[in-house]
Parts: sequence; structure tokens; C-alpha cells
Amino acid sequence: MPEQVTIPISRSTNEIDQLKILYRFQHNEKAEAFLSSNPGAGSVLINALPKLRTFFGADVVFNLEVMAEDGEPQVLYAVAVWRGPLEGAVAALENFDEKWWLDQPTRGLALTFTYELV
Repeated sequence: MPEQVTIPISRSTNEIDQLKILYRFQHNEKAEAFLSSNPGAGSVLINALPKLRTFFGADVVFNLEVMAEDGEPQVLYAVAVWRGPLEGAVAALENFDEKWWLDQPTRGLALTFTYELV
């Protein structure tokens, strides 16, 4: 299993400010609105990042993006910006899912972890 990576978090800032340090927000207003209206999503994302870094690597950037089709509920995507081969991203996401994400209580959160090849 990859080495555990820890992310120091200051408890003096609010959750969205902490997330802005840890993730890169795409379409800032939508991501902030989603997090404000979905209690629990922020803490899941904060807890997820050390695990994401463990499986994807400490140098991978993670974006937060809100997407929704017309008439569909919004979904927040935590996207690993992957610069390596496809197989590495697939393996990292599978390990993250199996070793952490699938064991988390999602409480009906519309939150998805994925990757983008660049």
C-alpha cells in the first residue's frame, strides 16, 4: 500500500476556506454554493484529500467542479488532474475507491471522485 500522506489543516479557518487551500475550485461560485447547501460535503472532501494524495501522488492537483444537466441535480466532482498514463489513473482511482471511499457514509451526497487526463 502506498505511504500515507498527511495534510495539515488549520482549524481557525472555515471549511470552504480550507477547501480552497486543498483543492482548485473551477467555477468558484457554483462550487461554493454546492458546499454551502450540502452539509457534510466539505468534511468528506477534507478527509478524502490525504487518501487521494496517497493513491494519486502528492504532486497531483485536484479540482472541484459542479456539473448538472438541465433539470438534473447538481453533482460535485473532485477531479484528479492526471499527467501520466491512463492505467495509472484507473489504478489510483480503484485503490482509492476500494480502500477508502466505498467505506465512507455518503449521507446522500452528490459527490463523485474521478480523474482527467491532460
